Amino acid sequence: MPSRKIGNRKAVRKHKNHQATVPSSRNYKTLLLPQPTQATIKNPGFENRTLSPWNPGPPSQLGQIFVTTVTPHSGLQAARMLCVENTVMALKQKISNLKRGRSYQVSMWLRRNVVSTLGQVRVRLGGLPAIYGISAIPMNTYRQFIDTFQIPGERGNTSFDLEIFLFSSTIGTDITIDDVSITLLGS
Repeated sequence: MPSRKIGNRKAVRKHKNHQATVPSSRNYKTLLLPQPTQATIKNPGFENRTLSPWNPGPPSQLGQIFVTTVTPHSGLQAARMLCVENTVMALKQKISNLKRGRSYQVSMWLRRNVVSTLGQVRVRLGGLPAIYGISAIPMNTYRQFIDTFQIPGERGNTSFDLEIFLFSSTIGTDITIDDVSITLLGS
């Protein structure tokens, strides 16, 4: 809305949400905010109604990865991974601003939804994976899993995919994931 002169003063408008008096919008300059300087996970609790920016890979007849509202750890939603027998499914997200040569702690809450005790979950960030047997994931309740990952290299920042793999056995596997976090150690 352009301003108009009233006497020697410019007119101002009231901001509709806060009833604050602000100058005309043409007086504002673009404000550039700095980019994040630490690694963060976007949509860590799967609350965006979609998996985005998590990548579930291509659709498969051998399993599904989707957002669910059934028994999230916190909030209203979680991610669910269902695999039929002898299948591997992966859920990934590119994590930027990782510091080379530093260690990061990755935490997530997992819950097993079927009786199957065969199979495993593997979590990887830039190096060797952490491996959890399906039997270590409790049935019908959540458990927090925490592991440390060393980012290769000496200096500077880099990006890696945070990957969560579900390996099913001969009878299939079904887990729910929620509240994924990453923390730089020794900062």
